[in-house]
Amino acid sequence: MGAKPAEQRFEEKTVPGEPSDFRPDLGPCLIYVGADNGNGYGQFRYNGRNGYAHRYAWERTNGPIPDDLTVDHLCRVRRCANIDHLELVPRVENYLRGVRIRTHCANGHEYTPENTQRKRGIEQRRMCKTCKEETSRRGQARRTNAAKGLPDGRFKYDTVLRDKLANDVVDRKLTPTEAAGILGCTAKYMDKCARIVARARGIANRRAA
Repeated sequence: MGAKPAEQRFEEKTVPGEPSDFRPDLGPCLIYVGADNGNGYGQFRYNGRNGYAHRYAWERTNGPIPDDLTVDHLCRVRRCANIDHLELVPRVENYLRGVRIRTHCANGHEYTPENTQRKRGIEQRRMCKTCKEETSRRGQARRTNAAKGLPDGRFKYDTVLRDKLANDVVDRKLTPTEAAGILGCTAKYMDKCARIVARARGIANRRAA
């Protein structure tokens, strides 16, 4: 028995939903209840490839999507596949529409007038002042610690020992597994460090002396 046609599978995986809080005037959403891509968008296989359910809904009604355009959810519901809730827009406009409706930064700070800085040349691109100040504070603390000879707290491992061991791996004094046992990391991580050191030293074969 062959696989079901894409249209049949799509119909079986979509159910009526409620109007979105963002645009209730658009009417009920059509929710795709199948797999998602891990970021909230319905994932759907059609034309021999994995794609998005909302893009399939658009393409089966309107045809192929031009490379310089993308499908925007007017309702802001990522799983919605209601063709009346979708609109073709330039990719930058799709991005900016998402930015405009955000009320908080990725770290949860509200975009109040006092806590918002606009990026030069991009009016809609906002920067959280609290996050910016915290980043600046951490950078200053790292510079102060470096001046005092203190270790950089960003790194899980002793970086001096890590680099020495990586050089030993490149010079074939230790295997990645042996070096990893000394540092307390995985052999895969040590192997990666050795490759970085080898490139920096101009050695094509990372284990060649």
